Amino acid sequence: MKGCEAEGFSPEAFQVVDRRGCDVAPVDAATEAGAAYLTSFVWPWQLDRHARLAAALRVAREHPVVVDRARASAWVAERLAEPVGEEVLTVVWHSVTRLYWPVEETGAMNAAVEEARGRMPLAHIAMEHRWDAPPGDADPGMPFIEVDGEAIATCDHHGPPVTFHR
Repeated sequence: MKGCEAEGFSPEAFQVVDRRGCDVAPVDAATEAGAAYLTSFVWPWQLDRHARLAAALRVAREHPVVVDRARASAWVAERLAEPVGEEVLTVVWHSVTRLYWPVEETGAMNAAVEEARGRMPLAHIAMEHRWDAPPGDADPGMPFIEVDGEAIATCDHHGPPVTFHR
């Protein structure tokens, strides 16, 4: 896998049965205007990021996803209350958002996930900076990837390269 350095890492096949998301100010990436808006946030000389974004925008056009206007913790709690089949692994994923949440939002998100964990197969995956950085800290450090609260890898501020800890 390009950009990943993991000895013995071998992804397994899976099927995505549903995708949903939320944002306090959602952008429809499947539209021309939404794609242009999102592209405007990537510096022109970052060609790898532009290539990854262009690929993601193609997927968004081919497989549109509903992105509701909502705060993460309340939205996740509502979604996790919905029934799913026993064979379905529900994945809660967030990326570089926790840095901007109040500590109460992080606590509410974790509580919603933990409450649902006893009722369904669930994985909580995140690519985040330290959320507990002191106020005014100019550099919260490099992001890390965590699964169910355990940091398993670090990465660059915008993704690859990914370096697994094991």
